[in-house]
Amino acid sequence: MQSSEDVVRYLKTTPNLDIETYTTAVKRCSRLRGDKAILQIVSLTSWKSFALDGVFCNMVLHGLGYCGKFELQREQFDEWFVKEQSKLALNPDIKILTTMINGCAKQGKGDNFDQAVYYFSLLVDTYNLKPDVFVYSTMMLICANARNLQSAELFWQTAQSDPSIEVDALLLAAILKVYANCRETEKMIALLRTWQQPGQHFVTLDSTVCKTVLFGLLRSEKTQQLCEFCAHEFPALMKANKIPIKDYIGSLLVLVHVRIMQDLLSSSSSSLSSSSSLEQSELEQRLAYHHRCIVQLFEHELYPQARTTPTKIEWIDICYMLQACVLRHNAHWMDAVKDVEAILFEPNFIYPFAFWDTEKFDERRTVINFEATPTSIAIFFLRYFMTFQRDELMRRVGRGPVLIVCEKTRSSRREGKGKNHALADAITESDWESPYLKKKEVKKELHKWKVPIRLESDPHNPRVFSLNQQDVSTFFQTVPPGEDCLKS
Repeated sequence: MQSSEDVVRYLKTTPNLDIETYTTAVKRCSRLRGDKAILQIVSLTSWKSFALDGVFCNMVLHGLGYCGKFELQREQFDEWFVKEQSKLALNPDIKILTTMINGCAKQGKGDNFDQAVYYFSLLVDTYNLKPDVFVYSTMMLICANARNLQSAELFWQTAQSDPSIEVDALLLAAILKVYANCRETEKMIALLRTWQQPGQHFVTLDSTVCKTVLFGLLRSEKTQQLCEFCAHEFPALMKANKIPIKDYIGSLLVLVHVRIMQDLLSSSSSSLSSSSSLEQSELEQRLAYHHRCIVQLFEHELYPQARTTPTKIEWIDICYMLQACVLRHNAHWMDAVKDVEAILFEPNFIYPFAFWDTEKFDERRTVINFEATPTSIAIFFLRYFMTFQRDELMRRVGRGPVLIVCEKTRSSRREGKGKNHALADAITESDWESPYLKKKEVKKELHKWKVPIRLESDPHNPRVFSLNQQDVSTFFQTVPPGEDCLKS
């Protein structure tokens, strides 16, 4: 049957079907995302006076949750098991209550915590059922979404004290996610060490736990702790649990090195004028080291095939590579040009983004698209186009002004990041500023040039900004192509 309507039609026109057939029909409709059909099937069972069983009820509730209809899921649960006028002579079992708790977790909102506790209370107190590992871990994930550390630790302690519960990667990942979301990184690392001791307290981990730990450290912005963990403990953790560095974890490790480079530059900028040549040399060496680490991860772990064959590269990974080049040559931006061009013009790199774009409401106008880039990259490419790509720039804009676009919504940023949607949650404002901050930084940048250029709002589109044409003309007349645009 190709549609949920076909399923309902079959049930209506075929006599003498049993409840197992209706259960299978609900399963089929859930896969087809037919929430309305699922409710129609429930109505049919009532009309035909079927004696419902727990398997059917759980399949309906699971199907509604699978379709994302969590409000309907709660209403149906209440209809069957809460309302006094319910005709169902059946109590919810562990599977049904687990489905309802899992529905709260899937919504990913902290305000579902009370609802989840209600179902947990029904499970333990009302129906005297025994929670399993999945229930405890799901409750802790809900606590993580709600940033409810106290309740999560209570669930963790209760699970540990239950002799029938064996701590596994699922349970450990849940409590680690709580600590990560609550920025309790010391507790997170201490717990991880406890359960990685050889012998009785060793839990074999999977890549999810490693991602959770890295996320927690990235969110905490404790760069020194992040650096030490990745340098000393993380490689041993991956090796002991036989987890390969690929895809997601590789991108996270690249982000780790980018963050460390940012922190090195930030901490040195305040004392830059008083720094000795030795300190400057050490800074250059450390930046070069982290840049090499990023290149090695990119070439050997993330995209080894790109050395010989055309390969699709995620835009977020391209961004990190470009950021690494810009940060590596922060003191002399023009030194980064060679490395940046090697990335942009590598024939084997296929990535879904171009800086040149057409204006959304007027396709005759060309804009420089900085929507999906961090501010540091936007500033670098503004310098690059005005210094090394003038002919191309003027060919594209014609007689009009140079137009740039900064604004991009969070959801759009995620779309630009392809496979790594969740990486967006690890990236703070220091990496991907709001459109307002990006515009502010670009405006500040243009005032640092040998011929300052004013940034103006475009009268046709509030998302677009233009470089003052007279200032650009004066800049081109004063600063030769290939000469540093910045004031000495």
